[in-house]
Amino acid sequence: LAEALSPRAVAQLQRGTLPGLPNGGLTARRRRLPAWMWTRYTDLQAKLALTSWRSFESDKSQRRALGARLLRGLTRHGQRAPGCPNLVMNSVPVWWRFPYWTSDAAAFRRGLRRHGIDSAVTNLPTNHREPAFATFALPAPEAVNFVDGMVFLPIHPNLTLADMDHIAEAVWALEDA
Repeated sequence: LAEALSPRAVAQLQRGTLPGLPNGGLTARRRRLPAWMWTRYTDLQAKLALTSWRSFESDKSQRRALGARLLRGLTRHGQRAPGCPNLVMNSVPVWWRFPYWTSDAAAFRRGLRRHGIDSAVTNLPTNHREPAFATFALPAPEAVNFVDGMVFLPIHPNLTLADMDHIAEAVWALEDA
């Protein structure tokens, strides 16, 4: 990170003429903006962006492969584990977060931790819990179950297929308990 891009490369990025990026890095929206509204990048910001951009396609492919492996692991005898998401037939999703629904998210997460697996809960709000909707606060049990029962299983490009197998085994162990 300490090594920054040359001033020439930064200028090319700012103009949208940097080789190797689609359209030179120039977005359709930027073409419609006056030059004074364009973002100016520091050398370090440009370096970080280019590094991330170069690995974007491989990271996306890795997430697809990991998600497919996890879904296969969460399928037994033709049946998916009860908390798996339903997918459109023949879809190939890119998972940024892998949702899994359970009746007790806190207990499920504790069980995952016992297997050495980190997980996260959602930060999605339900409208009836938001202050702006307090006067309309009607019960919304399905929304509550959807949000409060959601646990995100780990799925990032640094994980391996063996990690996905371990996660699937842990989920089945918790479901079978």
